[in-house]
Amino acid sequence: MHNRLGITTANELVRAEKATAAAMTTAILENVESNSWKPSLLRDLHYKLFGQIYSWAGEYRTAEIGKGTSHFAAAEHVTAQVETILDALEQECQHWNPRATAVLDRLAHYYSELNAIHPFRDGNGRTIRLFLSLLANRYGWWLDWTAMTAEENV
Repeated sequence: MHNRLGITTANELVRAEKATAAAMTTAILENVESNSWKPSLLRDLHYKLFGQIYSWAGEYRTAEIGKGTSHFAAAEHVTAQVETILDALEQECQHWNPRATAVLDRLAHYYSELNAIHPFRDGNGRTIRLFLSLLANRYGWWLDWTAMTAEENV
């Protein structure tokens, strides 16, 4: 995949992505608080995670993609679907009670919805997990994603 670092092997690119995304995730979780859960935040997080590597970071995908037997939302509907889901989230979370376990159920719902769309060309799981981790932190929860396997995170 074409990248800003001139990396030509898939393994090296994966290592660069992991290292950059991990460092940025830590920095963002330690330094960013948000009260707004709009599409612009999702896109900004994707850019922060992958902008050093890809010129298209932070931009919604324009191509059809899938993973294994899963097919994601049609590219032409990505923007509208993300806006619809995050508008609903923005309205709903205003009524959440901090530390309420119901928040976790709703986070799982929004994780599934955003993952089904897969708005970006690559890096969706890491971006969605970061977005929802920031939201969870806002409501008194710390999400531990380490137990999730790659197969569970389609």
